[in-house]
Amino acid sequence: MGKSKIKVDVLRVPPPLALYACEVESSLAERGYLPSTRVAHLQVMADLSGWLDAQRLDVQDLTGERIETYLEHRRGCGCKGFCSRRSLTPILGTLARLGLLPVEEPVAPPSGTDVLLGGFARYLREERGLASSTAKAYLALARRFLGAGDLGSPDRCGEVAMLAVRSAVPGV
Repeated sequence: MGKSKIKVDVLRVPPPLALYACEVESSLAERGYLPSTRVAHLQVMADLSGWLDAQRLDVQDLTGERIETYLEHRRGCGCKGFCSRRSLTPILGTLARLGLLPVEEPVAPPSGTDVLLGGFARYLREERGLASSTAKAYLALARRFLGAGDLGSPDRCGEVAMLAVRSAVPGV
């Protein structure tokens, strides 16, 4: 039985990313991506380029926030693949190595309070199955209870005195 051959058609990436398509393709080839997978990445690069053009943006405008907006656009259009930042890593990594992406300020790590509230939000949605409006109301109460102060680390949650809980939540 012979090997099956996949026919790879010529794919053109429109501006503004057109100049960098060869660099992305050769980077993918160097990393061992199969021709069909390279084509899939270049199709996404063409889609991203078209989206940038429609938004009247250039490659230097491709910030983290804009990348997330583009991914939301893909998901909104019903795309099932290449809808996460991780899936765009080969393309974005090459553009970054070429010095084309803006250097972004590092994001500050979340505070202990943020971590605690994030876990509480997941619990309300996933474990309790609460409606979004109810979960938001509970989060607002929890945020007010925790106050503006930071717990420092999630491990300090046990330091919240029972007296504080009793005064904030009647009937406990």
